[in-house]
Amino acid sequence: MKKNYGPLCIATILLVVLFAISVTGQSRQVRQLLKKGSRYFDKENYHQAYDYYNQALSLDSSNAKALYLGGISRLLLFNDKKALDYLLKAREADDNVDKHYDYWLGRAYHTNLQFDKATEAYNRYLEEIGKNDERQESVRALILQAGFGKTYRANPVDYY
Repeated sequence: MKKNYGPLCIATILLVVLFAISVTGQSRQVRQLLKKGSRYFDKENYHQAYDYYNQALSLDSSNAKALYLGGISRLLLFNDKKALDYLLKAREADDNVDKHYDYWLGRAYHTNLQFDKATEAYNRYLEEIGKNDERQESVRALILQAGFGKTYRANPVDYY
């Protein structure tokens, strides 16, 4: 008895084509959501930006840009652990997610009272931006603050 594989091959090809069309449409939608989020981010409307980045992440949970900018937005809004989680996932998704990544990672560690890790991230950022960069002074001040925070957490004193 001769087996007829023609309909099976046609069905398989049709499924592959439909999947490819679906993925292409989804990536276009993610790009549109990132673009809208970035418009709000640039206007410092972090609530709206965060909403758009989360929508993009619901379609592509490993999108480094959505994780990174969503993490910064969340950090600026809530100063919580979830912002740190977003930033760490962004680095996992793309080692070179942004040239200012270590600054924001340091800020996230700093606000989560992980002062040693914050200082490490700030020092990496200082190396990346160069000695003549005008941000050197403000990053050094953050390193100093992290040092004070570490000292205070180790020996809390009630000044009131």
